Amino acid sequence: MEWEDYPPPVRDEASGCLRWQGPHHTRGYGRLGKRYAHRMAWEREHGPIPEGLTIDHVLDRGCVWRDCVEVAHLEPVPQSVNTARSRRSREQRARTSCPHGHAYSEENTIRKAGGRRECRQCGRIRNARNYRRRKAGRS
Repeated sequence: MEWEDYPPPVRDEASGCLRWQGPHHTRGYGRLGKRYAHRMAWEREHGPIPEGLTIDHVLDRGCVWRDCVEVAHLEPVPQSVNTARSRRSREQRARTSCPHGHAYSEENTIRKAGGRRECRQCGRIRNARNYRRRKAGRS
């Protein structure tokens, strides 16, 4: 299947995204056969995607739809950059407390590989609970 075999993309006036009108993947990305439409759009405009890079829908350029094929909203980046720019990563970095409500202060935060944070207070509670379980099992 070729690009021209599908209905033309439609501009979303609010975001400026050019929304794919053909088939979609279950995660919301536009599809052309087995390929993603946004990758095909990039290649139509710029040629092959450089080795080791993936195409990012750049939120800072106004891109809010996974089925956007507006080349101005797309950028080839390493997968690590794509992940770091994701809405979920931004939301997690913006959190000021752990899921149990303990503050992510310098004293209460353990920094893990990949920028992940762990709450020291939750770790102490978990360790004490595990200690009590093991001790009860020995009796």
